[in-house]
Amino acid sequence: MQNTIKAMPSKVMNHVRTHKAAYVAGAVAVAAIALQQRNRKEFDKFLISKGIDLDEYYTPDETLAN
Repeated sequence: MQNTIKAMPSKVMNHVRTHKAAYVAGAVAVAAIALQQRNRKEFDKFLISKGIDLDEYYTPDETLAN
């Protein structure tokens, strides 16, 4: 039990070093998604401030286009 606890940090660090690119790619993906969500929320606030209905903006009535 004692040896397992002592060896765990070393195993974790080796795993991170070996898979560094995957961790970086995952972090970039999470950051991109968070940024996109923030931008979407800010854009929704802008649309609401201009009195534009969000449902109509995102899903316009297709019969008007014909």
